[in-house]
Amino acid sequence: MRLLMLLVILTGFVPYSVWARPYIPGLLKVTDGKAQNVRKSPDVTSEIVGTLAHDRKTVEVVALSKDREWGLVNSDDMSIGWVPLQALEQVAPDPVATDFERNLTCFGDEPFWTLVSTDKGGITLSYEGETVEYKRSFAPLLAQNRGFERQVIVAGADNVEITGFLMPQQCRPLEGVFGFRFDLLRRGKGAPVLLSGCCTLGEM
Repeated sequence: MRLLMLLVILTGFVPYSVWARPYIPGLLKVTDGKAQNVRKSPDVTSEIVGTLAHDRKTVEVVALSKDREWGLVNSDDMSIGWVPLQALEQVAPDPVATDFERNLTCFGDEPFWTLVSTDKGGITLSYEGETVEYKRSFAPLLAQNRGFERQVIVAGADNVEITGFLMPQQCRPLEGVFGFRFDLLRRGKGAPVLLSGCCTLGEM
C-alpha cells in the first residue's frame, strides 16, 4: 500500500488558483519591483523578521492567513513569516503547470540528496556522491479521500527506476518552510532506497 501511495505523488499538475486553494502552494513574484517586509504574524504591526528583495522573481506562498489576505513565505534569508498578498502577483503565463515541470527542486537529509526537474524532460538526482539524469514523466492523481491532486513522477536510466510522490503539504526542514512533501523510491542498484524530504517551486 505504501508503494502504491509512493507511486502517486509526482505526476502532473492542473493549473490552480492559490487564492481558492489555501492548502496548495502558489508561485508568485514581488509586485512592481518593491521590496517587502516579512512579518512574524499576519498583521501590519507585527515584528519584521525579514524582507523580500525588490527583484525577487519567484516567491512560494505556502499557506494563507484565515482572512486570506496574507501569505506564509520564506524571506531572502530563509526566515519564515507573512507578507500581504496585495504585494505579490502570480507568475505569468501559466504559473503552476509550467513551473512544476521545469522548476521543481526537492531535497532531504540523513542521507543528503537533491532532485531537480530539468528543461529537457528529465530529472537530476544527486545521492551518495553520484549525480544522474533520468528521463521522467509527470501525471496528476486525485486523492479521492483528501480532495486534492498529488503528483507522481516515474523516471528511469541505466536499469534504475525512480518513483516519487509529491503532496501539497507544509514541509519544514532545519531552515525555512516549503510547499510540498516528497517521498522517492529508487530501485535497480542494490537494495531499494526510500528517501523523504521537501520540494519547492520557488528560488532556493
